[in-house]
Amino acid sequence: MEATYETPPPPPPPPNPHLPPRSEGMAIGALVCGILGFLTCGLTGIVAIVLGHISRGKIQKNPGLGGDGQALAGLILGYVSVALSVIFFTSAGIQMATISKKVEAEAEKAKVMKTRAALEGAHHTVIMFEMENNRYPKSLEELITERVMVRVPNDAWGTPIQYDPATGQCYAVTPDGERLEPR
Repeated sequence: MEATYETPPPPPPPPNPHLPPRSEGMAIGALVCGILGFLTCGLTGIVAIVLGHISRGKIQKNPGLGGDGQALAGLILGYVSVALSVIFFTSAGIQMATISKKVEAEAEKAKVMKTRAALEGAHHTVIMFEMENNRYPKSLEELITERVMVRVPNDAWGTPIQYDPATGQCYAVTPDGERLEPR
């Protein structure tokens, strides 16, 4: 019996000197998260910053790894997306505060107008009473008793309208202390 020998496999080819080094995985992740940071209002931009710093540290310790450009691009995109998000949300907050103040001011104007309308109605009722009775009513409650008025109206802040029987003048006082009278 004769011995047969198999031929050994050929040796692996030498590494190609023209191939770039293997990219560090976190560098690719930093780049992807940096790009996505613009779509996620900077949330993945924060991840890109963390991954970019970690991967650049690994690449500096191991010169055989590539991807430093990807990590740097991820870092830059991450910082830019976070900065733009901060600017956007800050300006949006300022605009919302401004709009809120304008809405509050308009609501106060509407309350003043509503109160003046109630004052004018009460004042006309007082004038009608005075024309029929040759005197001002002693109080707005007298107008209810005489069935001229159903109830004493409230101002827009929920306080009953005030009345001065000496002058027959109806008025209201705003929470700021301003006296409102019918026009």
